[in-house]
Amino acid sequence: MDEQEILDELETLFSVLMKTEKLVKSNEKKILFHDDVARTVNNIGPYLIEMHDVIVRKSSKPVNGLPPMDYGNKPVDGGNLILSPHEKEKLLEDYPQAAPLIRRLYGSQELIKGIERWCLWISDEDLPLAQSIPPIAERIRKVREKRLESTDTGANKMAERSHQFREMNSPQEYAICIPRVSSDNRAFIPIGLTNEDSAIIDSAFAVYDAEPYVFSIISSSMHIAWIKAICGKLKTDYRYSNALGYNTFPIPPLSSDQKAELEEHAWAIIGARDAHPGKTIAWLYDPKTMPQNLRDAHRALDDALEKIYIGRPFKDDTERLEHLFKMYEKMVAKKGGK
Repeated sequence: MDEQEILDELETLFSVLMKTEKLVKSNEKKILFHDDVARTVNNIGPYLIEMHDVIVRKSSKPVNGLPPMDYGNKPVDGGNLILSPHEKEKLLEDYPQAAPLIRRLYGSQELIKGIERWCLWISDEDLPLAQSIPPIAERIRKVREKRLESTDTGANKMAERSHQFREMNSPQEYAICIPRVSSDNRAFIPIGLTNEDSAIIDSAFAVYDAEPYVFSIISSSMHIAWIKAICGKLKTDYRYSNALGYNTFPIPPLSSDQKAELEEHAWAIIGARDAHPGKTIAWLYDPKTMPQNLRDAHRALDDALEKIYIGRPFKDDTERLEHLFKMYEKMVAKKGGK
């Protein structure tokens, strides 16, 4: 059962309970506690903040004006299209003509921990070249065998193009890479930029050739507060969801000037990271080692973005979420949702 099925069950149960005679929703004021502070509220919603009884539902497409976010490319290859650094170097040493067929591979762990992996990325027009290189031809043969042996009919059909991943999505210039699972001890989602000579695997999500302001949106405290509240966790780690978290994230209409300002903050964050060459995303975003210049860049982004929302920075995540849920209600009502 996935997260939306669980939410659907809870929503059904909540509806049934509220219709029973024994459980009638009280109109009395409620007391909400947060950080040892109590306040009186009209209603405590499903996400344990002051809000209406609204449950966020998956959306197959962004309802907020953001560009689409896709799953990374799934190999379905038995490991035969993936290369270790040693395998990549050996292949190029023996067959330098294979260089156009190799790309750096990024998934969640590769991005966060700086793990180096490579893959064979073979277009249909490059297939004759690939087949002329014996070790690559052998890998393609093994992929075909693996897919034909599968009990999945979809994998069987992919045997017809055993030189490729299931998807072959690639940016023209760059992609925003978002880990599907990441540690909950970080204050920000550890996203990255990859170029047109790399491939994103399905342990991560990708936004291809988006305007740079999208990097800022995903990097913000507003967005991680929404993801923490909406998407749930895998053990104690954040579990990112494009359909549940990204596609539903409320953002106000942005002018061209506001997008340009957010773009500046995106490059400032990237520049702050680049000031620490050789350091991994894991190190840069560990609360114990996060450099001050990177903290400052994120704080500047948050201040700028939150002023777009309400004219000032929010006091805390509770205030952020209460505002976001109000926006979500209006957004889905406008789109004809529930």
